[in-house]
Amino acid sequence: MPQLHLLNKFADHPRFTQCLNQTHAGDSIALTESGVLALPTGINWPEDVVIYALSADLEARGLSPLELPPFVHVIGYEQLVDLTLSTDQVVGW
Repeated sequence: MPQLHLLNKFADHPRFTQCLNQTHAGDSIALTESGVLALPTGINWPEDVVIYALSADLEARGLSPLELPPFVHVIGYEQLVDLTLSTDQVVGW
């Protein structure tokens, strides 16, 4: 059963690594708050996992969607709510 992982930690936080290690093919990770700062750092993201980034948090941290890897889907709050409603299990990190 696919899961949505809500990740708001810096890349050097232990929960960030735990989240990446707990994802499986078909899962999604939605990066919010400080989690979006990991996008331009060259993290090895899990394969077959969809990566989302909240646009308001990118903007608040001075990141442009043009700086992000091409596999990242930039979403708004409404789309984040839709993701949580369409997923059987949501895990907060």
